[in-house]
Amino acid sequence: MDTVVEISYVAEAVTGLLFVVLALGLLRRALRTNATAERLLGVVCLLMGASYALSDAPYAFGLQMLIEPFSLLGRISYAASVIFVAIFTLRVLEGDEPRARWLVWGSACLIAVGLGVGVLEEDWAGFRPLNSYGFWLEWSGLLVPFVWMGLAAFARFMKLRARARSGLCDPLLSTRFLLLSLFGLFQVFGYFIWAALYIIFEGQRQWTTEMDILYAVTDILSILVIT
Repeated sequence: MDTVVEISYVAEAVTGLLFVVLALGLLRRALRTNATAERLLGVVCLLMGASYALSDAPYAFGLQMLIEPFSLLGRISYAASVIFVAIFTLRVLEGDEPRARWLVWGSACLIAVGLGVGVLEEDWAGFRPLNSYGFWLEWSGLLVPFVWMGLAAFARFMKLRARARSGLCDPLLSTRFLLLSLFGLFQVFGYFIWAALYIIFEGQRQWTTEMDILYAVTDILSILVIT
């Protein structure tokens, strides 16, 4: 196996493992404190870790017959994690604002329709950005919650930073929202890498492992900022 390919597999395995470890820590803390933020983020990270495991397991163990069904299961797990990102943003960052709920439902609908189109076209892994509008519906539905999260968290950071300067809140609290904003930013950056990776793959029938590694690195950086 090529060294770059090996690094790609290792990067993805490390990313999935880090998501699971972070999820367990967040969920353990949520059980102790009954905190909504930790509970929702824990579910997000657990589902992301499961997505990596499901998508990569058939390749790691040479189970070719399981690549398509596990790829679809990985997509579904990842889609569920992003819907929980939208729920987190609504509940924690937007204060359950009724007018913001349409972003949760809109994202979920885009993802569901995109996945449905992929299934109907037998595009189990979602590798057809050049020939399927379903890819872009799903991609948009996955992108919106992270853009929303990044902007909402940054808005909270700016408000709390002003209060911290006046001694009205702990500066560490404002920093947490900045880190949440960075988490969203890294994920958004990763989605554009993902789209470019799949466009190249469909157009040239060549998997760009360097871009795959870069995508995994953006995920790892997003994990580190909220750890």
